Amino acid sequence: MSWAVEIDKVSFAYDVEPVLVNASLRVGVGEFVGLFGPNGGGKTTLTRLILGLLQPQSGSVRIFGQPPAGMRHKIGYVPQFSTASFNIPITVFEAVLTGQVNRRALPLGFGRHWSRRGEGAGRAREALRMVGLADCAERQVSELSGGQKQRVLIARALASDPEILLLDEPTASIDPQGKFCFYEFLAGLSRADFENAANSASGRGPMTIIMVSHDISLTTGPLTSIATVNREIISAPGNTPNREMLEILYGTHPQSCPFDHFIKHIPHSRADQCEECAHCSPPSDSAGSGREGWL
Repeated sequence: MSWAVEIDKVSFAYDVEPVLVNASLRVGVGEFVGLFGPNGGGKTTLTRLILGLLQPQSGSVRIFGQPPAGMRHKIGYVPQFSTASFNIPITVFEAVLTGQVNRRALPLGFGRHWSRRGEGAGRAREALRMVGLADCAERQVSELSGGQKQRVLIARALASDPEILLLDEPTASIDPQGKFCFYEFLAGLSRADFENAANSASGRGPMTIIMVSHDISLTTGPLTSIATVNREIISAPGNTPNREMLEILYGTHPQSCPFDHFIKHIPHSRADQCEECAHCSPPSDSAGSGREGWL
């Protein structure tokens, strides 16, 4: 398998407080990976390392085999909704167009004089179509609902034609009932991009999606693999967390605690179940479809 992201024995600390310790993770090209962890567990730090905004104090990070700083043009980043400012006079189309500033040799300037013609504008319109906002192109971003603003951020990332889509807490502004429709939508992007890449002569691989979240319930979505981070990283194929993952997320609990009973009935892994857990049936991998619920 070709690797989109390789994190090898990475350690990082702010001052003397360790955030990541000997953390390793590999993400294959075309995968849809959920990266889960508690607040303060190192998710944001890991995201910044992938983007090349931080440097590991030991170990290495590679994007398509290269240092991250030189590969940012291949990553479409969707920031946390709470950190994005929408109180500026800009249309939806203009906001999406700004996502191409990171592209190499992009012939666009700053300000309100970006070209509305040519290849860049075409990519922006296609990104709006992909997220269902083509009819909102000339509306002010400030007029949109929370879910629509989230889609603007995704379209902005897609407009750069990324090979990796990195989303940080993307469902923070989406109603609970719409989260799973949203993940099916992301899976649909991955499947469509896989087909486009297969039919392309450019040699470009299918888009890899990495979704960062603290909500472990979202593992019921259409993920190809999951990883948990809390100073260390544990990863596994499929979308079912094993006991080790839950323990690094939530710690150990006294035997009198109901959560201890719950964790002990989770298999260690699909490939290596302990005798105690052998009778357990793994949760279903099925997920719903559609994206109507996250408008």
